[in-house]
Amino acid sequence: MITAKQKALLIMILSVIGVLCVYSMRYPLENSRAAIQYQLVDWENKLADRPLSDHSILELINVIHLENSTTYVAFYRAGQDLRLVVLKEGLNKKLRTVHVGTKHHTFDYTGIETNKGPYGIISGRNTDEEIDSVQVKLQNFHYEYRMKVPETPCVIHAMKLPREVNQKTYADLYFFNKKDQKILLKSL
Repeated sequence: MITAKQKALLIMILSVIGVLCVYSMRYPLENSRAAIQYQLVDWENKLADRPLSDHSILELINVIHLENSTTYVAFYRAGQDLRLVVLKEGLNKKLRTVHVGTKHHTFDYTGIETNKGPYGIISGRNTDEEIDSVQVKLQNFHYEYRMKVPETPCVIHAMKLPREVNQKTYADLYFFNKKDQKILLKSL
């Protein structure tokens, strides 16, 4: 005969197992480039008019681990479109997708909150390498910075923002050429 204490212990053990199973289903993605790329192909196939028939059509450009936080940012190309995806790491060291950025053809700013503070992510295309630097001016905080753009066709840059920036951020972007002259987006 099972005593009341044994029943309570059994219920507690089954509850813990149930919580762990549900938690592991929330964070299903292995923390590897191959697993992230496979997940992105799966995601794109669900959204696309034409499914991606092969992994070579989707190029995972870069995966950045933001400091020692639980947040990762992946930058990838699907066909001609560039996208940004934010991933969170769970206690089981696996990832889940929390945000997929929209298509963009030039540059974009995304504000991200991590467990280690806020970040600003600049991502985009500089195929003609006309852009030498980008000035970022936050719209909802008095904070700005300027970053040198690497000489690569696809760019992603993460900047840790001050702790005072405690809500989602939006930014205006200003582009400069090698002569430090402002470039209008229309000319890109």
